[in-house]
Amino acid sequence: MLNLKSVITRHSLLVITLVFLISKLSQFLIFCSIYKLRNQYDSIFDKSNDLLYFEIKKLTGLQLTTNTLLNKYIVFLSSWDTHHYIKNIVMCVTGNTNNKFYSENSMVFSPFIWCKFLAYPLALVPPSYWLSTIFFINNIVCYMQVVVFYLLASMCFDNILRVVAATILFVLNISGIFQSTFYAENLSVLCVFTGLYVRHLGLTKHKSFAWYFLTLPLFALSVLNRPNCVIIGLIYVYDLARFVGDFQALKAFVVIFLGSIMGLVVLMFLLVSPNKLFCDSSDFSWCTDTISHTIRFGNMAIDIRLPIFYSYIQSRYWNVGLFNYYKMNNIPNFLLALPQSVLITAAILYRYTAFKDTQFLLALKSVATALLIVVFLAAHVQIINRISNIVAPLWISYIIEVLFRGKKSSKLNRRIVYCYLVFNLVYLIVQTYLFLCFLPPA
Repeated sequence: MLNLKSVITRHSLLVITLVFLISKLSQFLIFCSIYKLRNQYDSIFDKSNDLLYFEIKKLTGLQLTTNTLLNKYIVFLSSWDTHHYIKNIVMCVTGNTNNKFYSENSMVFSPFIWCKFLAYPLALVPPSYWLSTIFFINNIVCYMQVVVFYLLASMCFDNILRVVAATILFVLNISGIFQSTFYAENLSVLCVFTGLYVRHLGLTKHKSFAWYFLTLPLFALSVLNRPNCVIIGLIYVYDLARFVGDFQALKAFVVIFLGSIMGLVVLMFLLVSPNKLFCDSSDFSWCTDTISHTIRFGNMAIDIRLPIFYSYIQSRYWNVGLFNYYKMNNIPNFLLALPQSVLITAAILYRYTAFKDTQFLLALKSVATALLIVVFLAAHVQIINRISNIVAPLWISYIIEVLFRGKKSSKLNRRIVYCYLVFNLVYLIVQTYLFLCFLPPA
């Protein structure tokens, strides 16, 4: 046992890297078991992913699929929302908007940031290597998440074993298979984690407040890539209240400045850009169903449409809206979201004791509270299992403290953590099978 602790202490990043690779290998082995079954019982499996790539070849002439096992795995990974990301990536590479890939419901899947980021290197490789290229780029982004999470955990815990345990929990977190496919959350989570880390450097290192300025491009990029990350702006609200309370006027002014710039950038992206991007050159229903309003600032006129593009698409195509999900047929999805929601709630209410930077966790509590409110009021509640990663340092720190404190933690907290870990382990496996078979929930 002592030798194991010594290995973990001396080679912590190597241990974490091995766990990361083993987790990805486990998902691949699950695919292999499904693929073997599909060869025997082909007629009972969904063919939507195959049809996607057939349609791409028909419309663009691009043959993206091959007979390699890795390529077939990536085809299986292309379930659910990944269809939209793949279409946007192809559109970014070819520049062709004159086919049905160019649809308004696909435009909320980060066509201008994440998809362009993945598409950029594809011009350098043949189409048959496109899927494997974006697969490896995505996994590099996910690994970078792990490394930055390790740094975040290091600033919370003095004990390296707790740091490693927390990072391993993040690697094996409930979002599971969604981190292996091409969802835009992967880049947004990396930006949020990096932003939180440079914020920590700016607030704790002597004479290094300049680090704090880097939070602006990182947090803003996370929101522009995935608008539901807008709640990360509450970090600025928390910091402003803290600096005002401590009579640190200059730092308070910096927070107001950075928060205002981020707010303006996000508003321009969500309110102004869609009208210019889509309504001059497309027949999107948003352009015809909404009314244009002109706002004048002196000689400058800005046209906006309400409701905003993102909200309109979410409502029209996914029935997202205030209390829209409160229907009898969605009870299973509420039950599926329950363990993660209970865990986050417990993490918000918990009083942390063994931390170097408690202010970091207090700031995240405000974001986590907003996340729960938004998800349960106006979203598909089960998505909390994959989008709660932006506050993962909070709820994973809660798990670690309860586990390491043992019987010193309350019986209720121990039960919450133990039940959650069992659910997480079981659901990681079940979720992977369901997603690769294109079965709900997604």
